[in-house]
Amino acid sequence: MRPSAAPAGLPPAGASYVERPPTAALAGLVSSAWVQRITPSAAPYVHRSVPNGGIDLVCRLGSVPQLVGPLTRARVEFLAPGSVVVGLRFHPGAAAPVLGMPASELTDLMLDADTVWGREVATVGDRMAEASSAQQASALLQQVVVGRLAD
Repeated sequence: MRPSAAPAGLPPAGASYVERPPTAALAGLVSSAWVQRITPSAAPYVHRSVPNGGIDLVCRLGSVPQLVGPLTRARVEFLAPGSVVVGLRFHPGAAAPVLGMPASELTDLMLDADTVWGREVATVGDRMAEASSAQQASALLQQVVVGRLAD
């Protein structure tokens, strides 16, 4: 008998998910910096997000970063083989100073970050795609948030 799925709590073969603490400048706002990878030879991956009260800033490398508002219900998306997604998870209630708006305005929404922050953030995904590693891409995304705090 072949196993059809990874044990509960583990990503399936061909997928990985790693969380790390954020840079010290973001420690009070961001609970984790994370990287999710789907290998080119893997099947499309079904990614499920569950309500946790927080906001995520996510970026599929090569795309515009997106803000995922606080969820009131589970959200399902499919990640294509070869996808690399880098993200930051804000502590519940901590994203408003970075957003420049109440988090409640993003409830159950997924918006391109340039909609909220302006066109300059649209190039970040391309810069992240050119990074030498997913960790470097994560550092770039964190720099965007630190820059937003400075504004």
